[in-house]
Amino acid sequence: MKLDINGRIVANPAASDIASALDARGDDKDWYLVLTRPDGLYIEVEPSGTGGMLRIAHGDEEEGTHRLAPNTVTTGKAKSILGDFLAGGAVPPSEPREEAKRAEDKVLAGREEFSQRTLGFVILFVGLGFGLLYLTQSMLVFFACIGLGLLVMVGTKAAREMRVRRWPIAAGTIVKSNLQARVRKFRGQAARLDNIPAVEYRFKVSGKPYIGTRIGLNTEYAGVDVSALVTKYPVGAAVQVAYNPANPVDCLLEPYANKGILLVLLKFAAGVAVLGAVLYYGSGYASAWISERFPDARAPQALLGFGIGTLLLVVNIWSLMRKKEPAVAALRVPGKIASAEVETIVPDDSSDSRRRSRPTYQPTIEISYRVRGLDYTLRTAIPDGQAAERTPEAAKARLKPYSVGREVPVSYDPANPAAASIAVGADSPVAGGGWSSQIFRMAVIIGCFAIGAHALGLY
Repeated sequence: MKLDINGRIVANPAASDIASALDARGDDKDWYLVLTRPDGLYIEVEPSGTGGMLRIAHGDEEEGTHRLAPNTVTTGKAKSILGDFLAGGAVPPSEPREEAKRAEDKVLAGREEFSQRTLGFVILFVGLGFGLLYLTQSMLVFFACIGLGLLVMVGTKAAREMRVRRWPIAAGTIVKSNLQARVRKFRGQAARLDNIPAVEYRFKVSGKPYIGTRIGLNTEYAGVDVSALVTKYPVGAAVQVAYNPANPVDCLLEPYANKGILLVLLKFAAGVAVLGAVLYYGSGYASAWISERFPDARAPQALLGFGIGTLLLVVNIWSLMRKKEPAVAALRVPGKIASAEVETIVPDDSSDSRRRSRPTYQPTIEISYRVRGLDYTLRTAIPDGQAAERTPEAAKARLKPYSVGREVPVSYDPANPAAASIAVGADSPVAGGGWSSQIFRMAVIIGCFAIGAHALGLY
């Protein structure tokens, strides 16, 4: 069971949590409450806008349904309905004519725009390129395969962008606007939490009501100030909804939001093409030079390794030489631990079926904090940066000082409050980027040079 109060998540709520939330809502017209059961059924409560009454809706996350109750209710009645639902009771009656088809929340799922088929073709062409390079020793064939893979990726993205921009427009109204915590679990890694915009809007097509949840085609918000998006779409605002005429639940608010992505992809493809041309036309001279000095060398692989490594090294040095923005002093805000759990991390042994590593156990807490009227959630390991434990008992011992409800200070970036951590020092800076990305880049560069050196027969 999960209780969502304006984006603040309460795991395993009690009736007292619901009552407190209803009593403390005040006059905030953007306030909402959603109580969700493990089976996907949920009840949503929001102000009706008249006389302090509340509007009740219920639905099923798996089926994508959303139904409104025929009448508004008092706070006392809402407590009774939610209490019964919490205890396993049925959902309240609804008005069939108000039923609205709900769009699939791809943002909450973090689904990428590239389909499995598209990614499959790209991987196929890249793998084919390396295979043919090994068999034919032809750089032209290799770069032709890489180019075809990039063409599929860019073409798919471009086609989707163009199709969305031709969709018809319908008038809609924002009915929910806040932040929501999205937790995604990847095999072999700890779960990742992102604060994402939780925006809902209602619109009608041919007299039939629909509920949309997407702002644009983008589903990734890392490094984005999501509070600006929520502020842009307040509850009650009139909006223009672009929808798929063949399936209106496929809809969004900003069909032109990613207009710059095509140019970025084309620049990337052009850069790869230029690199391919340089390596291809210069490979004859380079191959002859290599053959004179390293008779047993595999010239194409050596050129590929040293060429890509050199390119990445130049790009990395250029990025380091650019003027860096000064660190920004982080701000502090009180936070409260909303959940504390031991997360089981199962190693990814898919690459080696004979290997069966033991799982590890990471003590993890989620902290709710509020900045400029918006509720954020921070998910972090305890202590941050410490390795996971070998046993669940050891992980639970590390969790003991962090009980649910305990207040802890949170340090956040004033330019992007979603970028936060547990406050340690009074003047801890928020710097742009850490050493982890630099280490990864250097590892890739060294790997490329190692491939080139191996092709020359140096080891």
